Amino acid sequence: MMNDQALFDLTARDILHLFKALELSPLEFMRATLERCETADTAVRAKAFLLEEQALQTAKLCEKRYLAGTARPLEGLPTAIKDETMVAGQVTANGSLLSNNCEATSTDPVPERLLAAGAIIHLRATAPEWSCGAVTWSHLWGVTRNPWNLGVTPGGSSGGCAAALASGMASIANATDNGGSIRIPAALCGLVGVKASHGRIPEVAPYNADPYCHHGYLARSIEDATLLYECLAGEHRLDPASKMTPKRLPKQFESVQGLRVAASTNLGFYLVEDDVIGPMHTALGLLEDAGAKVEEIDLDWDERVISTARTHQFVQFQANQDGQDMDQADFDRLTPYYRNFLSHAMAVTKREAEDADRYQAHMAETLKDVFSKFDVLVCPTVATTRVPADFDCTRDEILVRGKRVDPVKGWFMTYAFNTLGQHPVICMPTGLARNRVPTSVQVIARPYEEPTCFRAANALAKLRPGIPSPPFG
Repeated sequence: MMNDQALFDLTARDILHLFKALELSPLEFMRATLERCETADTAVRAKAFLLEEQALQTAKLCEKRYLAGTARPLEGLPTAIKDETMVAGQVTANGSLLSNNCEATSTDPVPERLLAAGAIIHLRATAPEWSCGAVTWSHLWGVTRNPWNLGVTPGGSSGGCAAALASGMASIANATDNGGSIRIPAALCGLVGVKASHGRIPEVAPYNADPYCHHGYLARSIEDATLLYECLAGEHRLDPASKMTPKRLPKQFESVQGLRVAASTNLGFYLVEDDVIGPMHTALGLLEDAGAKVEEIDLDWDERVISTARTHQFVQFQANQDGQDMDQADFDRLTPYYRNFLSHAMAVTKREAEDADRYQAHMAETLKDVFSKFDVLVCPTVATTRVPADFDCTRDEILVRGKRVDPVKGWFMTYAFNTLGQHPVICMPTGLARNRVPTSVQVIARPYEEPTCFRAANALAKLRPGIPSPPFG
C-alpha cells in the first residue's frame, strides 16, 4: 500500500479505481482511515464518534463484492455523516448536550442512498448546536478546526464533515444547507460543495417543504461530485417535493466556449477581502481564455438580503419548534449562539415576515434578469477567510477590509441562494488566501439546470491553478 499521505490525497474516484483493479483492499483502506481519524482528530476535532467495528465488518463484505465483480458505485468508500443526519441505530446529538443520547429510529434519504450504493459510514462528524452556526463548535464536541490553519474555523454548520474530508478522515461526506452550511465549509476547506436545486436531492419533513433547506454533499473533486450527484439525486418516497433528474450528467462536459458568465465580486453590497477577490479574478480570466464570455455585473441587492434570510429562518423555527417551553436549566446548558438565535427567533414580527417576502420577490426578479442574459453567475463563497475557530457571534466581531460586518451573516455570501433555493450552486476552490486558507467561488445556474452548473464548475476545476493538500498531516 502507498504511503499514508499519498493515500489520503486520493479522490474517491481514484480510490474506487484501485479497489476495482484489486490494487487496494477496502479493508486495508478502512483500517488506514480509522487510524487517520485518531491521529488527525487530535488537531482538527472533527470526530463526534467512530463506528470502528461496524465499519471493518462492512469493509470485509465490500472486499468480497470486488472479488465477485458485484461492487456498487460507492463500494467501500469511508463516509462521514454529519451529527444532524439521521441513520437508524446511530446517535444523532445535533451538537447539543440536551440530545447527546438520542438514537435515530429511521434513516434519512441521503445516507440511505449512500449505503445502498456501497458507502461505509465509519465517522459521525461534528456540527454546531442544532446546526445553528457558520462555525463549528459546541459544548458537546468542543472546537472543530480548519486543517489548513488550525486557528481558523472550517466553517459551519457542516464543518466537521469538511474538516474530516480535507484532512483524510473520510473519502466523501454528506452536508446540509439552510443558509450556506454546505458551501461555507467547502470553501474554507478547499473542497467542492454541491447545493442542488431544491428537491433534486431528497430531504425529510419538515425541511423538504422549505425551499431554503437542502441536503447535499462535499467532495474532493468535481469528478467525485458528479458521481455523488448521480447516486443521490431523484425522487424519493419520503419527499413529495423531490424531483427526478431530467437527464444524467454527461460523462464528458463540453467546453465553456461561448458560455456566458456573469461575475459579481460583492453581490451588490458585501465587503470582500482582496485575497478572496484576487483568486476569483484569476479563475475568471482562465474561463475567458478558454472561450467563455465573462462580464462583471452590478446586482441591485442590499443588506436586506441578510434580513430576508434571517427572518425566514426565524419564522420557520417558530413553525417547527417551541423554544418557549424550555426550562431554565436546559436553556442555561445551550451555547451562547443558540440562546441568541432562540431569543431573536421568538421575537420576529408579522411585519418583518411580510417585508422579507417582498424583498425575496425583488431578489428573484433581479436574478431572473441576470439569467436572461447569462448562463451562470459566479461570486465569492465567503468574504473573508479569517474567522477564528472559536468565534462567538454574541461576543466577538468580524472585520472585513478593516470594517465591522454583521457577525452572524455578514461574512459569507451563500444564503441569497437559499432564499432563491431553486437555483443550483456548486462551490469551487480557487486558490489560497494570505493566511493559507482556501478561497472559493460559487457557480450558480438557472433553476434546475444542474448540467450547466456542472459544466462551468468542471471547467474551473480543469483550468484553475491547483491548490496543495492541507499542511496538517
